[in-house]
Amino acid sequence: MRIIGVVFILVGLLLCLTIFGALVGVPLIIVGAVLVVAGGRRKTVITNVINVANTPTGAIPAEQLNASINMLPRDVRSELTGPNGAERPAPTLIVPSSVRMNEPARSTGGYDAAKWKALVEFDSDIAEANKQVAVYGEQYVDQLAAAYLALNEKQYLPSIVQKIVARAQAVS
Repeated sequence: MRIIGVVFILVGLLLCLTIFGALVGVPLIIVGAVLVVAGGRRKTVITNVINVANTPTGAIPAEQLNASINMLPRDVRSELTGPNGAERPAPTLIVPSSVRMNEPARSTGGYDAAKWKALVEFDSDIAEANKQVAVYGEQYVDQLAAAYLALNEKQYLPSIVQKIVARAQAVS
């Protein structure tokens, strides 16, 4: 398409040398310019495959190892198998002692923890409700946060606290 566009532009320029040819040459130049600009480019498909093993035990999961091995060429795959075609044992991930493995983040029960933290910090009514519920445990604070953020109306806060405290006292 781009080559045809360049040809149209050149033919249009040649036709524009005469007055009568300009009537045909100018539209050819316009069509050629459109073909050059919008002409098909070859699309390049880039695929990035990243395999990450983030297991505290250091063992690479078997399905991840198999997926990685299947991406390799056959001659390399044959080097990874042991004698008689038996697969070698899965390699283990060695984590240096300087690398600290973080514990998984605590589940927040389906609410926006940052928003709840800000509300507790800056709203005295919510901070008071949080203190009342925190006496019974963190799970009840999570219930309060989820219920309040779902409704997002301060008028419901006393009834939410009352129900959660009643539930906590019933369990105790």
